[in-house]
Amino acid sequence: MANMLLADWLEALVTDPAQEVEDVIYDLYKQLDLTQWSGVQLDRIGALVKCQRLGLSDSNYIIKIKAYAAAQNSSGRPDEILTALKLITNAGNVTISFLGNATMALTTDGTLGAYLVNNLRTFMESVLAAGIALDYIVHQGDSNSFIFDDLLGSITDGKGFDNITGTGGGGQFTYIII
Repeated sequence: MANMLLADWLEALVTDPAQEVEDVIYDLYKQLDLTQWSGVQLDRIGALVKCQRLGLSDSNYIIKIKAYAAAQNSSGRPDEILTALKLITNAGNVTISFLGNATMALTTDGTLGAYLVNNLRTFMESVLAAGIALDYIVHQGDSNSFIFDDLLGSITDGKGFDNITGTGGGGQFTYIII
């Protein structure tokens, strides 16, 4: 179904039973590259998942559509939570940490613009199962992350404090989004 044309997708949405419609929406959620659409086309796709634009730019509206599709197709399982976070943030790496007492934390290395930072908690809470709390979300930096090197020098996938003769110090701190 990955190569389904938009017309086929719309036809399935209108004519097929509810489970098949859900399957089609799930395929949209996982496989359709929404960046190829803009303006009125995005408005129509957003309407199909009951996602109002409310004056958002195309790029922010795509994030919102992905979040709505993720929420409609999630039963709150950990793999679904990670898939949603990866999709919404365009991340290469996402993790989930269980903190006890039905509470979790999420980490992403994805792209985080101002719109996403301000709305990510709401988007992710809509994906979680009832009774599960989201404590915080962390943005993990890239290879420019600030780290503490070990004494043997075997941790080299970031920057941090360096020795007196080295020039590799620096790096970006990981930060908590919410």
